Amino acid sequence: MTELSLAALELDRKLDVLPVYCYRLTFDRDHEDTDPTQLTRRGARMLSGANGWCAVTDDGPWRVLSLSPLKVLKHEWGGTCCTACDETPGVLQSRTHAERGAIQRLLNQCLMHGGRKLAYASNGHLEAEAGAGNLVRLTTCQPSERVKAGSDYLDAFQSVTLIPEVLPDGTALVGFDVRHRLLPQPHVTLDWVIRKRPEWIEGIRRVRHRYASNGQYGSADLIGMVADRTALSTFPTPKGEVSLLDYHESKGNIPDDEREAVAASQVVHVRYGRDARAKPMEHLAALLLPMFDFETLSNIDSRLLERIASSLKWPVGERLKAAFRLVKGLQVSELGACLQPLKDTHRYLRTLKPEFRLRFRGAAVADSEKAVLRHGAYRGMTRKLVVPLVVGGTDLEQEAAVRHFQEVERVCRKWHPDLTSWKTAAPADDAEALNQRLGQRKPDNTLLLIGLGRGADKKKIRDVAYRYGLATQFMRLDHPPRTYQPSYYNNLAAGVFSKGGGVLCAIDDMPGDTDLFIGLDLGGVSQRAPGLAFLFTREGAQLGWQLAEAQRGERVEDAVLGDLLERSLQAYRQVHLGALPRRIALHRDGRLFESLDVIRNFERDHSVQVDVLEVVKSGCPPLYRRGVVAENKKAFRNPEVGDAFELPGLDELIIATYSGEELGSSWGDKVTVRPLRLRKRYGETDLHTLARQVVLLSRIHGASLYRHPRLPVTTHHADRFATLRQECNLDDLSKMDRLCPVYL
Repeated sequence: MTELSLAALELDRKLDVLPVYCYRLTFDRDHEDTDPTQLTRRGARMLSGANGWCAVTDDGPWRVLSLSPLKVLKHEWGGTCCTACDETPGVLQSRTHAERGAIQRLLNQCLMHGGRKLAYASNGHLEAEAGAGNLVRLTTCQPSERVKAGSDYLDAFQSVTLIPEVLPDGTALVGFDVRHRLLPQPHVTLDWVIRKRPEWIEGIRRVRHRYASNGQYGSADLIGMVADRTALSTFPTPKGEVSLLDYHESKGNIPDDEREAVAASQVVHVRYGRDARAKPMEHLAALLLPMFDFETLSNIDSRLLERIASSLKWPVGERLKAAFRLVKGLQVSELGACLQPLKDTHRYLRTLKPEFRLRFRGAAVADSEKAVLRHGAYRGMTRKLVVPLVVGGTDLEQEAAVRHFQEVERVCRKWHPDLTSWKTAAPADDAEALNQRLGQRKPDNTLLLIGLGRGADKKKIRDVAYRYGLATQFMRLDHPPRTYQPSYYNNLAAGVFSKGGGVLCAIDDMPGDTDLFIGLDLGGVSQRAPGLAFLFTREGAQLGWQLAEAQRGERVEDAVLGDLLERSLQAYRQVHLGALPRRIALHRDGRLFESLDVIRNFERDHSVQVDVLEVVKSGCPPLYRRGVVAENKKAFRNPEVGDAFELPGLDELIIATYSGEELGSSWGDKVTVRPLRLRKRYGETDLHTLARQVVLLSRIHGASLYRHPRLPVTTHHADRFATLRQECNLDDLSKMDRLCPVYL
């Protein structure tokens, strides 16, 4: 027998009633261009720093709260001066949503205060800082013994992010997110990269300050190098022209004995915040650190990433041990509390695995999409023609491509008897040659199966195909020979079949009465880009994708969201002879910032009920199962599919859509399965039914028979499409058939 649990601790006291001190906040001048909540939070942070980093948070515009009386009531930083006045005792209660949020923010700051004390007492073995979302991150200062990078520019370090959660009854949970961080070695600044590895610059997306500002190490997007500017170049300030070097020296940002090196630094453009329209700012590369995440490393040094990939695997038991080791001794003294193991967890635990019944050809039923290899596809392709061709290949690659294309066609024909026609085309030298050919004669209703020769530009080739409304399935011709196994051809065939309008399988029995599922995504909040929606029936069949015209900030505007819903409903009715869906489920990728009034108005106008569910894919503490083996030794393993930890009173739960067994013997017990966080925001369908729908929708993909998505197909495809949309030409993409899953 094994027991399900969450990678978390809890405070040894409840925070159901928390005494605080309330203050009114004023500023020395008007800040009309700044959001009042953001400005109030900035003032709260300034006052926290001025008072020894005690816990201070916002309580609505122009009001702040603290756990103890503030001794310093006025503080100036970065040209902003704020004053706290009218001290009044107050009480926060966890049963109230807004007040519970304030309690959680105060708890997070108390954890940071405790983390800093723990790091100070570690004699240089631990560092505490604010990570993503201002959550507390503790990182070891010695490279991880698990990962031998063997690099001259980075090392891997173990870290844990603390995720506080206050429940309506006052229970305070602190979850763990443990992972390796790839950090530059001390001598590796962005200026070092420019001088020693200039070819890396285009692959580095983010940079981090080497210095702290108001207690935080800032980070920014790297835009590029600035020509004809140096550290001695000046820029205007309220006090007159000042050089970049003198500015940073006046702020104390230049490390000891590095003034000469900083004076010789390259100048770069960076952008702060999430608004892509914000004006880039100049910075000195010597005062910036490159940030090496896995995506960046795959672009600049894929060989190193391949070398350390196996050691980055981290079993759930060892991950838990690392978390407990890193937080051992952490005190939450401002709240007079300590961290302790979870108690009475049985009241939070659920098993929500639905029955997996997928339908294939001839009414055959199985529990995995891979069963298409045995039973055949549920529905055939709708594209009339598949055209295999090689772009940019050598004579040897073109010769090998013939065999590859024949094998993919053989698999597809096995899956469905009414398969579309196949007609191989002559090779093309490059994207422009393909463009010239298609400009003279464009086949209609066609899918191109393109073999990429070494050095062929996939992006340009893809844009050309989209320009003529042609779906594409790519395959590389330069893989090692061992790659071309039956599993490789099966996945290629699945991509061809799905992009060609075929359906590999259908969901046999979807829980609830939802007929239309919509996956909603902004397509990246760091760029000005359209919102998008993906439509699926209760059988899992795709009804198409919809693009909105514009997006601003972190939310889809009301009119845009309303238009997406209207067009989604029209797409459903078009293929269902005008019938309305019984119910619609809207899956929002990440937090829902949109107005629920738009949903209510849509329900009223069309007499269709809507459920809104947030699907959060990151920042969740993992689930695990714990048992006892020989000699009463504890053993840890990954959760089962459908294992869930419900947060009572919040209509939220953390759920596993994967199990270790599904990952196989080579991975299942060597990695930690990441769960999803589901948060119901609107509607009458119960959370458990919505969760079972999500698990079922994670079982279909269309282009990978051996690995299903961790996310439901709604937000998984929206997430994939968001990446594609930022890479390809939008004008060309707009010419594509909305029913074609171009992002697979």
